[in-house]
Amino acid sequence: MGKRDSSKTRVAPVFNLLVTRHASGADWIPQLLRLPMGVSGIAVNPDWDFTIEDRGWGNEALHLLIDNPKKEDWHIFEGTTQPDVFIQTPHVIIVVEGKRTESETTKHTKWMPGRHQMWRHIDCAWEIKGKREVFGFLIVEGDGAIEDVPAFWMEETIRTMSIEALTSSLPHREPQEQERIHRCFLGVTTWQKVCKEFRIDWKLLPDLAE
Repeated sequence: MGKRDSSKTRVAPVFNLLVTRHASGADWIPQLLRLPMGVSGIAVNPDWDFTIEDRGWGNEALHLLIDNPKKEDWHIFEGTTQPDVFIQTPHVIIVVEGKRTESETTKHTKWMPGRHQMWRHIDCAWEIKGKREVFGFLIVEGDGAIEDVPAFWMEETIRTMSIEALTSSLPHREPQEQERIHRCFLGVTTWQKVCKEFRIDWKLLPDLAE
């Protein structure tokens, strides 16, 4: 965090540029969903509409995530969860956790040990999804200009995808629903890979937050 806050030095510059280039999202969201590496993977349905209805980064993402149809702050007992990116289209909801200097994700809340950060984001999105598909993934910092996911982040992703992490994070969900939610986590990619995919000059991303 601090001067190298990923929200200010990675999330906002990259996603602001993507929506500036193509505001609808239809031109880049399918590509973005194919970038994460993980166990599940995704086959993008050609019939899905990727036109952005709502989107937000940081605090804006939090407000969109808790604006559920029932108007119930059902998750407040554990503190609000704040993904770095929230995107909603007619057919999908996407939550992204961005990392830069960290080497792992949060794995507990004040009242609940074993509640993994990524599953928490997906769980909240699941509550408001309606008929939409939910997808979540990590974007982390690679080594310099290298696009590959660092080994420790691949290991962290594998741990997050484990059944143990899933069940400890979602004890309030039935096993069948846990299985469906498990398919929502796509894995991990890097900021470097995202920049290459969308022809963003990696060198132009700020090193320090203003």
